Amino acid sequence: MTAAVRALAALRASLAAALPDRLHSASFVDHPQRKPAELEQGVVTALLPEIEPGDWDSTLRLRVVGQLQVRKHVSQPHDVETAELALYGQLRAWLRNPGAAVPPLTLRSARFSSQLEFPFGWVALELDMGPLDETDAPDSETYPPNQQPGRLLRAHMDVDLAPHETRDEHNKWLHGDYSASRPELTLETQHHGPDHDQPETGG
Repeated sequence: MTAAVRALAALRASLAAALPDRLHSASFVDHPQRKPAELEQGVVTALLPEIEPGDWDSTLRLRVVGQLQVRKHVSQPHDVETAELALYGQLRAWLRNPGAAVPPLTLRSARFSSQLEFPFGWVALELDMGPLDETDAPDSETYPPNQQPGRLLRAHMDVDLAPHETRDEHNKWLHGDYSASRPELTLETQHHGPDHDQPETGG
């Protein structure tokens, strides 16, 4: 389990504990595919649009979305705004104290539906979480899987002492092309297995 997965799990658990009267979903489903009763209760989803990686840490750019619906036959568009602000207030209260298990959170912005989707509504919070310290992660998360490299049997080096040649000329030497120039010194080393030890050769 990577640092990002652990952090997201802690955030979602914290949200569910702080807003028990709301429904919590790990999957975002658009309003028409939700049941009206679910939207009237309010559905909260934490999403991960972006990660800002560092050398040994990372910051998660999160979006927490609250989806709502008011009863159309007894409501007006401004009632959507009222419902959105109520959910926003709960989310802001949660942000002030998300719990010790959640990495640091910073609220960057909050957007609302502007009553344009009546009877549906939504609030979207843009958050930064982190930086997440990845230095204590298991090696399997930090480094590539173990490789089994082949045995090195021979090394060939062309050494340019002076004057210095261009990179193109060096690349030609790597492919054995000495038609335009030659290195000042060539070293060749051969390696043998433990049962066939021979001295290294150079030239």
